[in-house]
Amino acid sequence: MIDHLGLDAFAYPPGNHRHVKHAIAGTPSTFQFVDVPAFCAAIIENTNKGDAMSIQEKREERAKLVKQARAILDVADADNRNITAEEEAQFDAIMQDADALSSTIEREERLGGFDSKLSETSTRVTRFEPTTNMEAVVAENVSPYGTDEYRNAFQGYLRGGRRAAGELRALEVGTASEGGNIVDDAMGDAIVQKADEVSFVRGLSRVITTNSDMKIPVESTKVAASIVAEEGAYSETDPAFGSTTLSSYKLATLVKVSEELLWDSEFDLSAYLSQAFGRAFGLAEDQYFLTGSGSGQPTGVINTSNVNNTDAAAAAAITSDEVIDVYHELPNEYRMGNRCAWFAADGTIKLIRQLKDTSGGAGTGNYMWQPGLQAGQPDTLLGMPIYANSNMPAATTGNISLGLANFDYFYIADRGSIQVQRLDELYAGNGYVGFRAYRRLDGALVQADAGSILTMA
Repeated sequence: MIDHLGLDAFAYPPGNHRHVKHAIAGTPSTFQFVDVPAFCAAIIENTNKGDAMSIQEKREERAKLVKQARAILDVADADNRNITAEEEAQFDAIMQDADALSSTIEREERLGGFDSKLSETSTRVTRFEPTTNMEAVVAENVSPYGTDEYRNAFQGYLRGGRRAAGELRALEVGTASEGGNIVDDAMGDAIVQKADEVSFVRGLSRVITTNSDMKIPVESTKVAASIVAEEGAYSETDPAFGSTTLSSYKLATLVKVSEELLWDSEFDLSAYLSQAFGRAFGLAEDQYFLTGSGSGQPTGVINTSNVNNTDAAAAAAITSDEVIDVYHELPNEYRMGNRCAWFAADGTIKLIRQLKDTSGGAGTGNYMWQPGLQAGQPDTLLGMPIYANSNMPAATTGNISLGLANFDYFYIADRGSIQVQRLDELYAGNGYVGFRAYRRLDGALVQADAGSILTMA
């Protein structure tokens, strides 16, 4: 950054902490004093000017790379042959650059989304809603965990683990039966926000808060409508209902923090733990909500009973016809709306990116996978968003490698509050303090017809 400004070095002169002196480029022995705020502003301004590309420009550059990679495949298709080893290496190198740009775009969009959330007052899809009895509420319509008294006491508990008499009284309202304390509202919101960023499933699903098992009614026989004559008799429909019960499973994580960091007053412990817990929860949620076995854990989309299935012809290859079959195995009524999405492991998406539809004859049509070109727009497969998820099985023998679901029919039940317990003794011998966080939740696809999967041979 200093080189970018044409400066060789800078240093604080003795006794003056508001100014710095720097060596002017080309004349190392020449120094001048500058005002620190102005100097910092100049750094920021010049750094911003030096930004290579905006997010939109990065998306356009990524699209160019994808086009270059596809040109390699098109040449092989035109010659009616497979790509050579050299062409495959070129293709992979170009797509690696495209993937690197995708990661950069995603990071910048998350930062932009965080900035916009700070300035807007719109409601969240997911809320941190701690449960408590009404006797604990300190004022009407005010959460007992949102008061300054509770927040200060809880932050003191995280930092020092020693409770003064006042702190102890303040924390009693949030003491959990399994040990630890309910997080204050601000930290709870931060954890949930980070989990939302990491978990695409939570962002697309229906999220409810409950204190007990919840039965979700499932319509097994649908209501039908028809044209009737004026004053004609109505055709009767007798819909049948089943139910899916959402219980609760304990999702837990543990973070160790060194004593040195805890003693450092500049270290924002609450922010660090919020990010760590939120990320861990979000990643684990996607794992169980997509691939959970249903035994001691939620039932994931791909393991839902009677979900629509397409069998692949090969053990490690996917064809365009098979992708189209998975698409159409999902009934049209479930392909409607904006909560329908594909999901697969990165390696599977790599295979799919090379596939074409049959609009111009076998292998000569349009690419089925398309990169997202606008900010906040995901990549698409057959016009629907596709998300990479490392928890999905690879495209190998017997695995379910690709899924498509309408997450408007996936329900997530958050039970109770997020709770944190400080562990002073467990890691004391190594100079660490542990922080255990846990929450209870469940999730399920309540309509089997709302999901479609591809199973490898």
